[in-house]
Amino acid sequence: MKITKMKPSSASLAEPSDVEVRWRTTITGDAGHRLWLDPEYNRVMVSDGWGVAFAALRLRALDVSDGRELAAARLGNAARALAPDADGSWLAATDTKLFRLDRSDLRLGSKWTSRIPKYSDSLIAGGGFVHAVNHASAGLHAIDLTTGAVKRRLLDEDVQLHADDRGLIAVCGNGSLWRADYGLAAAPRRCAQLPALCDSALDQQGQLWLSLGQGRRREPNRVSWAEPTAQLGLFDLAAGEHLVEIELALPFWQLAVSSDGETVCVAGVVSQELDGQVYQRKTDIACYRTSDYQWLSWLRVPEGFEIQSIWPDCKVAFATKAKAALRDSDNAQSELICFSIS
Repeated sequence: MKITKMKPSSASLAEPSDVEVRWRTTITGDAGHRLWLDPEYNRVMVSDGWGVAFAALRLRALDVSDGRELAAARLGNAARALAPDADGSWLAATDTKLFRLDRSDLRLGSKWTSRIPKYSDSLIAGGGFVHAVNHASAGLHAIDLTTGAVKRRLLDEDVQLHADDRGLIAVCGNGSLWRADYGLAAAPRRCAQLPALCDSALDQQGQLWLSLGQGRRREPNRVSWAEPTAQLGLFDLAAGEHLVEIELALPFWQLAVSSDGETVCVAGVVSQELDGQVYQRKTDIACYRTSDYQWLSWLRVPEGFEIQSIWPDCKVAFATKAKAALRDSDNAQSELICFSIS
């Protein structure tokens, strides 16, 4: 593996700016929300969080323009992963079930309950299958949407899943990179070994963007996040054996890239002390121009909020803040804000 290291010149931005909040709304659950963007309908999909009775949990569609709730589906558990299917519907995974939802109004359609892999964190549909991974597991699953049959292939742990016009791309926490065909009829092919990583994103130019550094710290009785690093990685899938490492000015775990590959954004991590313990909080967003890796913007969310999702193409991001703990059944709530990142 050929590695080129880059250290861009010092940034001109000395301090983060406050975010420009577009709208704010109350969402159900005090933590653990998951968000997905639906650019076709200009909506953000939000799964209810923790502290809510299972029977009341919903997947909600909010208007990106103003935060209004446009549709909702009650799935009997929290939605963990969401992906569009070729027929224009949504496929949504809960802990042990898979649902097909109408794209416009989230009306429930088909449901699969047998042998569905547990705790999916990512879904990608293709070739009449939906493919699922749990980020803490080593398995890659293919669920036949016609028969319900499920096939499993073993990779390495901490799998993250992408797709291009050649099929599936799986990148694992230890840096192993795999290609697989839709449906997993053949065993995945290991095609590169990259450094260890925490997060990854694929642009439409075939460039894989990586948050380099050990993602998880495994101890005898628990698994926790390792320390964030400021190392961004760029791997061109077509070029093969060449990795570019870029040292950014801000430690981070989470990243997002525009579809054209011209802007990369990272969720900067800041250390905060609470009751004598140090916690890492995703409070900042830094956006860089990838032609020279200079700052485009550096923003900080309001006190108590933590970044959840970044969408460079739409130039927005989302953060949540738990309200006063109301652990009584359905009363747990958080605040969601949508803000501009440019």
